[in-house]
Amino acid sequence: MGGIGLGEFILIVAILVLVFGGGKLPELGNGLGKAIRSFRRASSENDRIEVLPKAAAAPPIEPPAGDRAATTATEPDSKSS
Repeated sequence: MGGIGLGEFILIVAILVLVFGGGKLPELGNGLGKAIRSFRRASSENDRIEVLPKAAAAPPIEPPAGDRAATTATEPDSKSS
């Protein structure tokens, strides 16, 4: 009971020819074929979604300007020696 037979297939093709015309059917078939190929290719590919490129993954974190003065104040002066 599942699936379509030859009679149903011929009826569907006849309706498509009446609705779209004979010249438009090859274009519709070509577009449908490309869509199916594209869908299969996309569904079979691994999920490779990268948020950031590897070259620019994360820039080094620099301390704020106020902390720089505190770190340089703890270093010994080379002039006073």
